[in-house]
Amino acid sequence: MASATAVYNYLMTTMQLERVIGYFFLMNTDERNQEFIQKANQFILNKN
Repeated sequence: MASATAVYNYLMTTMQLERVIGYFFLMNTDERNQEFIQKANQFILNKN
């Protein structure tokens, strides 16, 4: 039961995060996801 709750909480949190950032990983290809991650990392590293 605790395992199912943990998975549910993980999925809900992931969906909430995707909604906030406006990018949905399951709706994009692996290539586009990697591009998004690289751009996000560049943005984060340039802001610090």
